[in-house]
Amino acid sequence: MKSRTLLCAALVCLSQAPLLARAADDDSRIQELERRVKQLEAGQPAAPAPGPAMGHMGMGSMDGPLSGPGVPFHGFADVGGGFQQHGQSGFTTGSFDIYLTPQFSDRVRALAEVLVEFGPTGEPGIDLERLQLGYAFSDALTLWLGRFHSPFGYYNTAFHHGKLMQTSIEKPKFMNFEDDGGVMPSHTVGTWATGAFRLGGSKFTYDVYVGNSPSIKDGALDMNNLASQNHTASRGLNIAYQGLDGNLRLGGHYYRAGVIDNAVPANDTKLSFIGPYAVFDNSVWEVIYEYYRWNNENLVSNTTAPTGEQHRSTAWFAQAGRRFGQWMPYARYEKTSFNQDDNFFTALEGGRSYTRKLAGVRYDINPRAAFTVEVFNTEQDDPVVPKYNELRFQYAIGF
Repeated sequence: MKSRTLLCAALVCLSQAPLLARAADDDSRIQELERRVKQLEAGQPAAPAPGPAMGHMGMGSMDGPLSGPGVPFHGFADVGGGFQQHGQSGFTTGSFDIYLTPQFSDRVRALAEVLVEFGPTGEPGIDLERLQLGYAFSDALTLWLGRFHSPFGYYNTAFHHGKLMQTSIEKPKFMNFEDDGGVMPSHTVGTWATGAFRLGGSKFTYDVYVGNSPSIKDGALDMNNLASQNHTASRGLNIAYQGLDGNLRLGGHYYRAGVIDNAVPANDTKLSFIGPYAVFDNSVWEVIYEYYRWNNENLVSNTTAPTGEQHRSTAWFAQAGRRFGQWMPYARYEKTSFNQDDNFFTALEGGRSYTRKLAGVRYDINPRAAFTVEVFNTEQDDPVVPKYNELRFQYAIGF
């Protein structure tokens, strides 16, 4: 009954698609919407599109009435499969991502993302991944409130749940979303201030955010949609420099929170990480590097792990790809070192150290469809499966 209810809800959303997207039948309008999506996520005021697209996008004068009906609507879907040594092999249904970016004026805006996907046992489910309402005071300040992607580093906010948006099939393993074995608080429920200051041809950006502290439930992070479980707040800062016509981005980030798990009695950890990142992306090359260093402290421990001292852990990845027309080969190296005296990592299913080498090739059929194949080798701190190889393929679309 639960699955039937979820599927019915998805069909209701889909039944509105022709109405919502009726003015976005050609590539130019699709590309304009994608441009505006990125602007909204970056907290930038979106310039109105010329001509007939104006009415579809629902944009008018500053805080004025809407110029036409409709809500900018996006969808992403992917299918594929893979072959894994010591694991499951075969075809997968993938996921379907519903992405709405209504804008009620040039200042008042919103972003909602609903994901339909299948769990480990094949049971379908619907998750409200993001729901954020914002107000743009100026280019220097947009204030969001709701559930959003935590703006640490670059990767977590540059790519969302629509697989077409990212070059590779898989995210860096330690950056997987919370319900997929990740060790990062990828989502935050709270408030987020973001903006940019221009200096000549360059730009400085910032993100400051405060929200509910995450908790750990049954080996997975929970961002706590209703309230913090330990009466503490998470907070973070991300600053960056953008130059070379926006192709280069250099930045640093910091995050801190109090995390409890559902053990009896509960473990309480002061979570803290910091690190730099660098991105270069033009029409030919894509290069991404991110580094994370944790300095966690066990405040309350029901294990033999010591309290009152910092436990250091690290994680990083470097990814590079080059475009040759519609083809893009790429490679990535990931490495983590998670301290097992840190109750934060021992409580998480994905909290063991690993090294991964990945290579793939992506073929962009057109701006809205791509086929990707990648292979990777993983060595992990796991006595049962210390090493395995995997091949994956994916066909992803967006509209």
